[in-house]
Amino acid sequence: MTPPRPAPFLAAAVLVLGALVAGCSMGSRRIRPGDYPSDPRLDCILDDRHVLLFLVDGCREDLLREMVARGELPAIRRYLVARGASAECAVSTVPSVTNACIAAATCGVYPGRLGAPGNRWYDRDKSERISVFGLHDYYRIEEYLSRPTIYEILSDEPTVALFTRCPRGSTYHIPFYYNLIAMKYYLAGNWAKVDEAFLGEFDDLVDCANRDGVFPRFAFFHLTGYDSVAHRAGPFSAEAKALLRNVDRGLGRIAEALERNGALDRVCLMLTADHGHVVMEKKNCLLLEEWFPARTGLPALDRYTRIDRSHDARKRRRLYDRFAVIVANNGRNADLHLRRNPAETWIPPERMAPWNERPSWEELRHYPAPRGPVDLIEALRRAPGVGFVAGRPRNGEIALFSPGGESRIRTVVEGGETRFSYAVVEGDDPLGYGGTGAAASLCDGRFRSSREWLEATCGLDFPDIVAQLPSLFEDRSRGDLYLVAADGWDFEETNISSHGGFQRDEMRIPLLVAGPRIRKGTFGPVRLVDLVPTILDYLGHGDRARRDGLDGVSFLEEISAP
Repeated sequence: MTPPRPAPFLAAAVLVLGALVAGCSMGSRRIRPGDYPSDPRLDCILDDRHVLLFLVDGCREDLLREMVARGELPAIRRYLVARGASAECAVSTVPSVTNACIAAATCGVYPGRLGAPGNRWYDRDKSERISVFGLHDYYRIEEYLSRPTIYEILSDEPTVALFTRCPRGSTYHIPFYYNLIAMKYYLAGNWAKVDEAFLGEFDDLVDCANRDGVFPRFAFFHLTGYDSVAHRAGPFSAEAKALLRNVDRGLGRIAEALERNGALDRVCLMLTADHGHVVMEKKNCLLLEEWFPARTGLPALDRYTRIDRSHDARKRRRLYDRFAVIVANNGRNADLHLRRNPAETWIPPERMAPWNERPSWEELRHYPAPRGPVDLIEALRRAPGVGFVAGRPRNGEIALFSPGGESRIRTVVEGGETRFSYAVVEGDDPLGYGGTGAAASLCDGRFRSSREWLEATCGLDFPDIVAQLPSLFEDRSRGDLYLVAADGWDFEETNISSHGGFQRDEMRIPLLVAGPRIRKGTFGPVRLVDLVPTILDYLGHGDRARRDGLDGVSFLEEISAP
């Protein structure tokens, strides 16, 4: 999602804060643009169990593959593709939005089980709308994580978090506001220079390693430039491609520095993305806060306001109590929270039940509105721009609607493992799984493992939805209904390209791995949440990789050299 430009007073405050913390942050020096990284000299202990993870925000898997094949990304080709293993199919998370994905990649757990359901959500119990999207909320997502991060799991090992949104538990954290050069270019929207400054912090990583006498076991670089440009100019635009070439140059400088120090063959390099991108037309936008009053007469709240940030719960309640619908918008998906109406006819929202009471499934299908009762599910599935409507009619069951069909995803726990079934109950198959191929044989209502569903659907238009969507509804902040935009549509009006939905182009991500004991070739299918257990396994902590509570599974055996 496109990072918003901060207000002038906020920008000034952030710069002052950066100046104050720069003197006490690690390294305590500024990075000169164009001088990144310099020629760092490693004077520390290295064995052959170290991982540098580079996450290129929003990078489309097909574009990266094509640019590597055309020779436009020589460093990625030389240091990753030619030396190691490439995933034939790797998938993101549901939802495919940055904060949820970064949290999942840091913890190895699906967003719905992690306390990080998106970039924005509504907590009905606290009557609080939460945003972890803007510059001032850059690190706020980690406050809500209910599971340990990889840094916390590796608490006895040196780790470094560079600009990632979830640095909790890292030995060293280089925060976004520390690098004043990066801040200047961020505020100016010069994303190439932002990424350059971020990658230039490899110098500080080396400084820490030399000071402590040991190279970090794990370091995470989060590069945001491509995603920001793709939203505005498109994922295949010349400007977006230039950002990938810029990342390639920066990654190449780091690899060359490792090579000069005789350390390249002792460090595992990983490159991935949090999500992809779907191209759309600007006019293809459904603003739900306008659709609800126009179509049903129901007052709806969507835009995040200053009152939402107020610590005064009474002020927030006074605002929310004026509405029957609260929309938590996340690009190409949205959570809809409906006020429970105990009357059989329309009554003003101020007289409805408190927000912590949810309407029943039956009430959603016969919801009192100013113009008469409305079946909200039926109305929404027919709305222009809506691709899917999902809800939970009962525990262990997800109802999925498209404009032309309806299906059910059911879950059951057998022997400690969650298994999934999928069946069409009316009309066309919303996910299109029932045509031909491996997925068709699974659409018979019988329960299968998560990995069976991944393998059967990873190459389809809507990969891995059966196994991931149910976990989203485990979060208490999930809406009564969950919407996903149709192909070419968005729930925000400023994007040329967006993400957050179910489509292949936003769910598929690149994943390249090269380093000691990693074979050459291809592997997969795998998931973004598999990164944490795989990295733990690679670092010699197989027991931690198989700890309870992780949704990811290590794929180290699949990529290990004989």
